[in-house]
Amino acid sequence: MGDVSKLSKKQLRKRFKNIYTNKGENWIKTNLTRDTNVLWKFYHEIKPGDIFIARKGRKELIGIGTVIEDAYYSEEEGAKRTPNAESVYNNFIKVQWEPKAINYENIVFGFSTLYPIDLEKFSRLTQIQEEQEIDDESIISSATQAFALEKYLEHFLVKNFKTIKAFE
Repeated sequence: MGDVSKLSKKQLRKRFKNIYTNKGENWIKTNLTRDTNVLWKFYHEIKPGDIFIARKGRKELIGIGTVIEDAYYSEEEGAKRTPNAESVYNNFIKVQWEPKAINYENIVFGFSTLYPIDLEKFSRLTQIQEEQEIDDESIISSATQAFALEKYLEHFLVKNFKTIKAFE
């Protein structure tokens, strides 16, 4: 994708379509709008002070984070984060994470990676008596973390949360 941080929404949509045209019309119909919107929000709507809930699947909360810097693009940091990897993730946002583990009996999270929730829902989700402490530093560090986001954005907070480490 390259650096899309300065593109308009229309330009971003066109870049997605051009890059993934080989995936076929069904893929484009299913993913183009969603992926464009997620990457657009990542660069243009998420601001320092915003709060993230990191989830694993749709029934487990694994952390709460506060954005501390605007999103940015860095090929150098992407290469450091995933050396010798086939896919390099060059889109970053710095987040201060608070480890928190809550398992819910029912599905509480939607499919989308990024979506706003109101204060009432945030309070309900984060103040459950089943909360468990996470002490394993290999899972999450409370230090500032740099996180990446790229082509399969719907997995950003779900799939990669445990594997991304702070830059040293």
